[in-house]
Amino acid sequence: MNCHYKYVSMTLIILVFFILVHNYFLGSARHGIWERSKLSFVSMVENPRTFNDNSQNFKLFGRTKPISVDKNQLSKLYLHDTSFGTTSSLDERFNFKIYVYELPLWANVLIRKRNPWCNNGVFSSEIYVHKQLLDNVHGVRTWDPEQADFFFIPVYATCLVYRSFSQFPKYRFLIEEVLRYIINEMPYWKRTQGRDHIWPFVHDFGGCLSWLDNTDHIYFKELRNSIFLSHLGDLNMGCFSTYKDIVIPPLMKDSRLWNEGKGDKSINLKNKSIFAHFRGTVNWYHDVGHYALKIKGGFSPHYSNGVRQYLLRTYKSDPMMKIYEGPSKNYLEEVKSSLFCLCPRGFAPWSRRFFDSVALGCIPVIIADNIELPFEEFIDYRKFTVKVMESDISNLKSILLSIPKQRIVKMLKELRKSWIHFTYQQPKSKKEDAFALILRKLARKVQVYKPSGGSNWV
Repeated sequence: MNCHYKYVSMTLIILVFFILVHNYFLGSARHGIWERSKLSFVSMVENPRTFNDNSQNFKLFGRTKPISVDKNQLSKLYLHDTSFGTTSSLDERFNFKIYVYELPLWANVLIRKRNPWCNNGVFSSEIYVHKQLLDNVHGVRTWDPEQADFFFIPVYATCLVYRSFSQFPKYRFLIEEVLRYIINEMPYWKRTQGRDHIWPFVHDFGGCLSWLDNTDHIYFKELRNSIFLSHLGDLNMGCFSTYKDIVIPPLMKDSRLWNEGKGDKSINLKNKSIFAHFRGTVNWYHDVGHYALKIKGGFSPHYSNGVRQYLLRTYKSDPMMKIYEGPSKNYLEEVKSSLFCLCPRGFAPWSRRFFDSVALGCIPVIIADNIELPFEEFIDYRKFTVKVMESDISNLKSILLSIPKQRIVKMLKELRKSWIHFTYQQPKSKKEDAFALILRKLARKVQVYKPSGGSNWV
């Protein structure tokens, strides 16, 4: 009998031993997969030639050697907490809190290191918002995730992609990896299925994570509940939701726009030597096609829905309607000297010309259907803009000429009041600027009770 018990005891001990060993190696294997995944992405960012953009053969967890990173240099790239807990009379106060995830370096710091132009580009709002949250501007940051109403995911995806269409596979890969990290490594996503998580998707087509190949749905279905900060406000696109997403302005780093312009200090109509103005791309040309994105080589038939082409063709020789194709070093002076600034859609309905125009005191003329503009709950755009449907551009000149002088003067005065709403004040956000209005939008989304899905309470 004693021998029998000894046999059973030894069997149980051996079985428990094998279970512990199995779990140990399984955990190590999973950890190794995640580590190799991170190294793959870091290698891809630092050595883009090792990544085949057209590739079906790129292995998500392929073996790579770690890159050498100078820790002293990396420390300069972090966005440090420079004003812990400080406030001033220029701050607004809010009754909600945001927790900022600390992502692996490959999700933001290394991308910014490799692409320094991201600090000053039109899509740099993703970096600015991150910095303001880290610095606890307006007092909304919490260091305790259990106290958070929202979770901000500081991924610099647009920084990675916006200078080249060929980078879109990397763009999607980055979002997918960060999404996996948040879902698998953090407990907070599952409590609400991501409904209180904020993603900065500031590329042209926002949560579509695409170009022309996808305009009807959010690219990764797991993101469907999350809040997107986006320049895109296209009510026709399936990846934008007016109920959950927040349309934000692009970053204007030129001090002539965010500081000196102020809606133009003068409202003297004599200073407006140009009646209506447009300068920019009219015919979009691709040297090389990107067929996975439905982009053909040559001139794009989709660009601007033909609106910009019509403007150039119709008003090229009109002395009142100054329509120019291509850039100019005098662009900002041209805008400042204009009474009306035409803001036709490009591939996406939004245009940075709108924001340049507001800052420099030129009445924006929006030519884009089904567009939602930033912070519409707080701003009455009818007071300082004109909107013309794409189908009515043949009547554009007569519409503008029909506006009375008294109405024009009122609109210019409103520009002076409203300009700050479309700027990200430097180096720190102020009351009424774009970052402060983003927080106001979030304040409207705070729920008194936390959602019940995926959590318990007693």
